[in-house]
Amino acid sequence: MNPSIKIPTDMVDNILPDPALSIPDFLWFELPIITMTKGSYKLNDFLSPLPPTTVDPTIIRKIPTPPIATVKALAAACLAGGGEGMSILCPHVASSSARHLPMWVVTYWSEDVNLRTKFCAPWVRAEKKLNAKQQVWSKKQPEETYSLVNEVLDALGTLSWSGTIHGFGDEEPMFKLATYATQDWLSTVHENQMLDLLR
Repeated sequence: MNPSIKIPTDMVDNILPDPALSIPDFLWFELPIITMTKGSYKLNDFLSPLPPTTVDPTIIRKIPTPPIATVKALAAACLAGGGEGMSILCPHVASSSARHLPMWVVTYWSEDVNLRTKFCAPWVRAEKKLNAKQQVWSKKQPEETYSLVNEVLDALGTLSWSGTIHGFGDEEPMFKLATYATQDWLSTVHENQMLDLLR
């Protein structure tokens, strides 16, 4: 990896969620919001030949991530080019336009996109479904049925958001469990897990 875009080790704990966090704590972890609008800026508008002026992780965490397509293009450009002594500008955020961020912020934005789309989204969907069922079942179903949702929510607090599911024939990422809490069609992964349990 290009050294200029590698997140410094001393910054990682300040800006990215600890892999040991429980699923609820992971969902509460503050990540930058992703800009959903398309701007009229170009890729070069993000690149500056000047050195970084803002390296405080508290400030960097509050700056919204550019649109996903822009982040991907920036990451590809940074991997291909040098970047040493350069910095990143934020034309997508009016209040941050004068700041010069370190080049590794592109890696941070890439991680933000990955965490939100791949890991957060399934658990957020599952949590919404569980909370909706809990409200409906509290009025119409027996106490045992209602308490089942509470047990599931409590169990999520004992699992870390990262890593793999253990105890089955195939190791799968932890977020695959989120499907069990929704009405999504079960995949081969889930069918294999149920067969493993039956064995």
